Amino acid sequence: MTSHTVWTVAADTVCEGWAPATIHEDEVSYTDVYLTRIEAEQELADIISERLCLFIKSPESYDGINDALNSGFSVIEAVMRADGTILIDGQEEGTAPPSIRSAIANLPPTMESPLQTNNKVQNQKRNPGSSRFYRTRKPT
Repeated sequence: MTSHTVWTVAADTVCEGWAPATIHEDEVSYTDVYLTRIEAEQELADIISERLCLFIKSPESYDGINDALNSGFSVIEAVMRADGTILIDGQEEGTAPPSIRSAIANLPPTMESPLQTNNKVQNQKRNPGSSRFYRTRKPT
């Protein structure tokens, strides 16, 4: 394998261009990527859902419903090199987590991308009392 298409949820920043979210596995930070576009779209939907819940609880935190709906993030296509390096628009943006590299390495040679995948592993840190993974996003 020389490269593989993956998907990420990223913010288009003025200074850095696309800035994808990161996740932590075994206390190491990796670029948060997904094997399918649908998985990335589900993550974006979760982000928007969280913002809407905050809007309902505290509407003064936002400049109206449109502000709450506009998370500033988009689902974008990325490329993962054989060494795990993630490229967005040709720019290196970090490294894919071992769980993604392993899932791609185990794909049958004729398969472009898996039909269904659970790309998260148990050693990722979770927020206490929540099913959400810790995620950090570069400032926009």
